[in-house]
Amino acid sequence: SLLPKYLFTLLNSSKYRKIIQNESSGSNINNLSNAIKQIKIPVPPTDIQQQIITEIDKLDGQYHNSRMKIDDYHKQIIKIFETLDALGGETYKLSSKDFTLMIGKRVLNKELTEEGIPVYSANVFEPFGVIDKDIIKDFNKPSILWGIDGDWMVNTIPANLPFYPTDHAGVLRINTDKIHYRYLAHKLEQEGLREGFSRSYRASIGQIEKLTVIIPSIEQQNEAISKIEEIETLIEKEEKIINKIENQKTVLINNFLV
Repeated sequence: SLLPKYLFTLLNSSKYRKIIQNESSGSNINNLSNAIKQIKIPVPPTDIQQQIITEIDKLDGQYHNSRMKIDDYHKQIIKIFETLDALGGETYKLSSKDFTLMIGKRVLNKELTEEGIPVYSANVFEPFGVIDKDIIKDFNKPSILWGIDGDWMVNTIPANLPFYPTDHAGVLRINTDKIHYRYLAHKLEQEGLREGFSRSYRASIGQIEKLTVIIPSIEQQNEAISKIEEIETLIEKEEKIINKIENQKTVLINNFLV
């Protein structure tokens, strides 16, 4: 007999999710239904099915433990930023000489190359390819990227990491030593949300230049960012555990079904 939880466990494994993705085409639910119908499921004896369920449950427990830790760490980061925001400080206009703003250049798919530097567009977190040329010649300073005409998002690129922005991405750099780039990115994200930047309300350079931000002392910023970076190290540790668990699930299922 086929235990329902065994079937769920198998179909939810990375191996079978990949099979379903490969078999289905498009987002039509009928295609997905047909894909599932085509999949052949190994049905070992009931006791083996139960062993698989038991072992997967253990790994799922570890997975959820790591996920809860990550969620808690993110809440801690939010709290640190909120505490820093409450301190007040000096007001800066993003149109002032303390900042340099620029927009990238359009990149056609045919310009993308096999090797090169990452290309960022409206999604400033996920490069859509790489290119073997650049428009920014100096990467000695960190950069803050924002999406101009997509969902509002802000990301940071540390110093000395080359990248290529398209005309759908804006780049902000700091010309004063009184502002930490990671804190400014946080403030820019806040202000953009307040303004309501979106696909229909573009975050052009003109709109960004209208913004003002209140920044506490650099010492207070550095202390807060240092704490945040410590927490981010813990997040990376838990994310590695989660990736390892996914691999362990695959190995476990394969070993039982050999």
